[in-house]
Amino acid sequence: MLASKVAGRGALAVHVYISEGRDRALVSRLSAAGAAAGAAVANEFLDAAYHRAGVTFASSDAGRLEAAVAAACQEALNALDLRGHRASHPRVGVVDHVACNPLGVATREEAGRLA
Repeated sequence: MLASKVAGRGALAVHVYISEGRDRALVSRLSAAGAAAGAAVANEFLDAAYHRAGVTFASSDAGRLEAAVAAACQEALNALDLRGHRASHPRVGVVDHVACNPLGVATREEAGRLA
């Protein structure tokens, strides 16, 4: 796990996209798992047509953010079975995409280290 704090008034955001866009309770559990690991839940959305959801976590502590993403992904992997999944959006798995982005004065290099 990363132990670095992001310098100054910066923070990092991680967008986690999951192949589930219709079960609000499950997406809320994913958000709660990340929050319990110490990151703030900055955004949560469900897209029923694509059958995909996104949760955005943010923190100035990269270690907490890494733990939040791992917890949310583990919860998704434990809960979802794609054998019956039907959607218009292509997917590569239960956890479809994870993107790390700098916020404030945080740098792309800091986001890259987290990735």
